[in-house]
Amino acid sequence: MTEDSKTETYDGVLFGILALEFPGDEPAGSQRKIKRKLGRLGLGAYEQERVDYVRNLKNDLQNEIGLSVESNYYLRSFAATADPRDFDYDRLVVDFRRKYPKISKADMRTIVTFAIYAYYLR
Repeated sequence: MTEDSKTETYDGVLFGILALEFPGDEPAGSQRKIKRKLGRLGLGAYEQERVDYVRNLKNDLQNEIGLSVESNYYLRSFAATADPRDFDYDRLVVDFRRKYPKISKADMRTIVTFAIYAYYLR
């Protein structure tokens, strides 16, 4: 068992790879990466339905956070530059868990944190 396998989860692996997909990317590239990583970490077999579910979550988060100041979750600017506190993190977690109940609370917290970083802070 590697150190990664102690902390990474199935949905976390999916989101981590899918979050870096760009429009026009071939899904087969992500599929290969996901299968390799799931196998390496011993997290189970590739499930296309689960991948599609997490991809929909990724797209929804990317769209919402990408709205920036127009987002329903944007609070206000806390600094001269983008800051993770600019978004209502707790409400994002609660609302997106309500919409995507198959994602655990711990995974959703990790996913929202990564999404804010990837789609707002970068």
